Amino acid sequence: MTGRWEFKIPKDFSLISNTEETLDAICSLISSSKKFKPGQAIHVDHLGCENMDLAASAVLDAITLEIMKELPPGTFRIDGSIPLNGQVRQLMINVGLPRQLGINIKPDPGAFILPLPLQRGRRQQPGKYEGQSEAERVAGALANHLKECFQKAAGYELPLSVTRQIVKWLPEVIGNAEDHSATDDWWAISYLVPHDPAEYQRTCAGVGGAFLGEVQLTVFNFGRSFFESLNADTTAPTLKEAIRDLAKRHSLMGWFIDNDYSERDLWTLYALQDGVSRFAGRPGDIDRGWGTVRMIQAFQRLGGTVRQGLIPRMILISGDTQISFDPKYQLKYQDVADGQRSIIAFNSENSLEQRPDKAYVRSLKSFFPGTLLAFRFFIDKKHLETLELEQTQISND
Repeated sequence: MTGRWEFKIPKDFSLISNTEETLDAICSLISSSKKFKPGQAIHVDHLGCENMDLAASAVLDAITLEIMKELPPGTFRIDGSIPLNGQVRQLMINVGLPRQLGINIKPDPGAFILPLPLQRGRRQQPGKYEGQSEAERVAGALANHLKECFQKAAGYELPLSVTRQIVKWLPEVIGNAEDHSATDDWWAISYLVPHDPAEYQRTCAGVGGAFLGEVQLTVFNFGRSFFESLNADTTAPTLKEAIRDLAKRHSLMGWFIDNDYSERDLWTLYALQDGVSRFAGRPGDIDRGWGTVRMIQAFQRLGGTVRQGLIPRMILISGDTQISFDPKYQLKYQDVADGQRSIIAFNSENSLEQRPDKAYVRSLKSFFPGTLLAFRFFIDKKHLETLELEQTQISND
């Protein structure tokens, strides 16, 4: 044994609420792994962690598994410690690193979690017929998982139209990540928990009934960022020229001077727009960016709550760019040269010619080596009943 390396998880280990510190911690694990010596031990300490989102947990798990796979057998061993109680403990037991390593820890009595364990998929190779793709398989599993989530938390039957949209959009989201990646692998994971465990214990534990559910879902891969992919030689020249022209206008306005907004952020934002594809003008032209935004906004609508102060949160992290989504900015149809397209620009004018709101599109000091999409939304029976009432009124008009 040549030593033991302590990896302390931050108090707020969340890519949604504490992005920079969380990325720094993950990157420190990657950099340290390159220095591991035969017989090295690593201890992952979660004892001081009070909040952990599924995205941070899943990325840490995937990286740890990749490190273990790449290093020669016996190079190092891993162990860890988890909190004695609370949501972080439940997440770790049910979908966290102990679960990935095959370590069974007895769940706390009365605690509720409905997980879709970490799914690892691989890109279907072009020109090969392999039946159902991994993206389609996971999309179906996720649709079934979400149907069960809505049924368990609210007794609500997810409409068939929404299920079909999930099955359609998730392969687009995964395909979008695949297209911008230098690797073939990607990961997806989800879970449902009570938003307020204490309230759940008082009212629902052991007897059923509706409760305010919180769903977290994340899809991610490692490889090139959106900017790196769009700026590659394989991208259609007309697309790169359009983005560079737009970047010049932003630069002339002095918007790239601040450290919180860069040309790379603009390229990433542009990649999400309707009609944008790095394969534009090439055989097999595809367009997936807007499917990502459509999926986000569907979850925003279904995943709202009547409780004050709670709103769905979704983020996209690609390289050193973070884009945050909430109901303030929405996709809107606009007239363009070849018809109408949906645009989301994150400013009051909804114009890509203007600087996006820095609270929603910003540069990170840290760097995520790939692309990640994380969702956090709610299942609230009262909110869903309000949506049904609105739909009924529209149908009767």
